[in-house]
Amino acid sequence: MVFKESSYFQAALPNVQAITTSTCSCITNYLSLTYTGEGRNA
Repeated sequence: MVFKESSYFQAALPNVQAITTSTCSCITNYLSLTYTGEGRNA
């Protein structure tokens, strides 16, 4: 049981890192557009 949970965690970790990275990228891009005045209002 412990080994199975460990394998699942190791398999999920890259996905979590990818989601976190893309989220940070989106936030950074949004802030940079806002600060440079190039952000578009919906």
